[in-house]
Amino acid sequence: MPGRLHRARVLGVDFIDTADSYGPDVSENLIAEALHPYGDIRIATKAGLIRTGPSQWHPVGRPTSGSCTASTPRCPATSGSGC
Repeated sequence: MPGRLHRARVLGVDFIDTADSYGPDVSENLIAEALHPYGDIRIATKAGLIRTGPSQWHPVGRPTSGSCTASTPRCPATSGSGC
């Protein structure tokens, strides 16, 4: 997966969408490992669902500041405030 992320950057991709619901901590950790520091890439994350295991989705109704706070260490900002 890191190779594909590097290739996306080479091809000019500058926006990457992720969410904790794709797999707890998984996609954000891969993005950070492959692309940090991000340069001109923007990363968006979503909240509102919690995935506690395979095929286990739990809606929390609305994003919370806790969702953003948990996401930041996995995919740290290089400029601005992050959340």
